[in-house]
This record gives sequence, structure tokens and C-alpha cells, in this order.
Amino acid sequence: MLTVEREQVLAYRLHSQHLDARLPDGGLWTAAGTCGVQDTPAGSARVALRARVHLSAGDLDRAFSDRELVVLWSVRGAPNAVPVSDIEVFTTGALPADEESFRVFLQGQAGEVDRWDAAPGEALERVGAAMARALGDGVLSKGALSTAVTAAVPGFAFWCRTCDADHVPEGLFRAAAMSAGVVLAVGEDDSGLTRTERWLGRSAPSIKPGEARAELARRYLHAYGPATPALFAEWTQRSRADARDAFGSVEDELVEVEMDGRSAFLLAVDEPVLAAPPQATGVRLLPPHDPYLQQRDRATLVPDKAVRSLVWRPVSGPGVVLVDGTVSGTWRARKRGTALAVDVRPLAAPGKAARALLEEEAEALAEVRGLRSVQLHVDA
Repeated sequence: MLTVEREQVLAYRLHSQHLDARLPDGGLWTAAGTCGVQDTPAGSARVALRARVHLSAGDLDRAFSDRELVVLWSVRGAPNAVPVSDIEVFTTGALPADEESFRVFLQGQAGEVDRWDAAPGEALERVGAAMARALGDGVLSKGALSTAVTAAVPGFAFWCRTCDADHVPEGLFRAAAMSAGVVLAVGEDDSGLTRTERWLGRSAPSIKPGEARAELARRYLHAYGPATPALFAEWTQRSRADARDAFGSVEDELVEVEMDGRSAFLLAVDEPVLAAPPQATGVRLLPPHDPYLQQRDRATLVPDKAVRSLVWRPVSGPGVVLVDGTVSGTWRARKRGTALAVDVRPLAAPGKAARALLEEEAEALAEVRGLRSVQLHVDA
């Protein structure tokens, strides 16, 4: 059994997520398809993709406007940018498989399941069908669609104190969208939702549910391995039993490795890279919900508890600065006229070379956000 150290694991994950060296401009779909790219807040996926691929803001805009990349609700019910060819992997493959798992997916609204007049699987079908009917061949805001769906299937609604209204629980609403083939109409109306077929002008590539679940497990293990079913359960927001079943579907493709005295799993084809991973170089500005920051064993990425509290905050977390693959600080940005003001809080003063690379990355960030210049401030 291969035994690996923390540094090996992180170098492997950086490489598998294309953060050790940028891909050429044709690598956009490879980067997006690795494990999906969370788009929270809207526009973050562009920043994450620019950190992985040599491309311009125009290249990114075309990928979305040409509908080669789509944004949809996926793992944990979060909006993710994914290649069109992978839609089923990141929707059907990310859905919970049974009632126990569905309760985990719903989190704080899990108790609502007991009030429904149908099992979760039937609830998904009925809410999803109501969504499709309400959308037709058009685009609706999330609020308008929620109102229409709630009126169509009132048996699944609950009183929401925050909204001061009855509506279908958010988790069920997003899961039904994943099941029914609903995407976010990015570019046409960032707050709108529409049917996948209408958005693409054709049906999305289809694969069987079992194959989609297995493929998502492969993508996860490639991006975040070595890993365990428990970590996969947390990443996807499903039950541990459901996660074990997903790992079991690719069992013949896995090898066991030892990490920090514990066993974990990796795709066998990736073992040679884990044994001798390439080292990351350069500077990257990762958005707050970047895929690399979504690894669930956070202490592996950031051993210092105080630094973890800076990186992962309950609300409005910062982005992260990587220098040669190491978490080296945080950053925030705000629009200031036609310029982007980028404030960096390094964990240690950057050297001259790193500072120059920070300038380049900040300029690229401004371009991605459609601004003409950047104002970089690095805390002393």
C-alpha cells in the first residue's frame, strides 16, 4: 500500500485541478469538467476557470454565450458551471439516492419530508413536472417559478419565515430542478431559469442514473483523492451509506493508500501521479468557493486553525492567494469606478517576484470582471 504525506496529497490535488500549471486555451472544458466550478457569487466560476486556463475574458464570455458551458444547480444544491457534455453527471449523479440521503441533502428542512403526501422520489417527479410546465419555452425568475410551482403542488409547501410566504423548500426546489433539466439563463437573464432543451436548442447528452453516479464518484476521486466515502458524502451533501454505494460502483477501479495513518481511496490510474506529483508554481487568486477550497479535509489544506478561520468564514468569505501552491493569504475585491480594487492580506510579506505575479493576476481578475484597470493593495 502506498503511504503518502500531506505535501504529496496537496501537490496531487493541485495538479488534478489544474492549479500547478495553467492549461492551454483549449483546456477550458477539461478544467470545468474536473469537478464542476461553483458560481457563488455569480461570476466566480469565471475567476476560477481563469486561474486554471490561459484564456481571455472574451473566451470565457463566448463559452457561456455559445452555450458550451452551462450553469445549473449541482452538488450541495449549489450553482456550478459545467460542460454541456457533463450535465447528467453533475445533476442526476449529484442527486441523493434514497430517503435517508435526501434528508441529508435538505439539511435544516429535512423535517418537511414527514409532512409530504409522497416519498422523496415522487416529490422530485411532481415538483420537477410542475417546473417544466411553468417554464414552457420561456425564462422565469426564481421567485416567479417558485410561486408557480407552489401553486401547482401545494402539498409540498411550507411556511418560510424569512420569505414571509408559503413555498416549496429550497432544497427540494433545487433538487427538482436538477432532476427536471433546468438551468440558469446566464447572460440572457442572470436571475432566470429555463429548461435545458430550450437553452441549448437540443436535448442534453443522456446517460443512465447509475452511470452518472459512478462518474461523479470518479470525478471526485480524481480531483480530491485520496478520499473516503465520508468526505464524498460531505462534498455532495448525501448520506454516508449513499456515498459508500457510490464508491462501491467504482470499487474495481480503486486502490487503497495510507494518509496520516488512515486508509483512503484513489483511482488506480492516478496512483503514479500521487506517488510523484509535479510541484505547483506561480500565483493564483482563487474565489471564495473555488473547487480547490471545497476539499472537505480542511486541516490537510490548512493545518493552522487560526488561518482556517480566516479562509472559511460562515458568511462572505474571502478569496485565497496561492503562491507556489501554498495558501499564502486572502483577498477581496470591489468595483471602484472603472477600476477593480483588490485588497490582499498575506500571511507573510510576499517577495518581489511574488508581488509582480500578484499584479498580473489582479489585472487578469479585472479583465474577467469587465473593468479597465486594477488598484492592488497588499497589507504590510
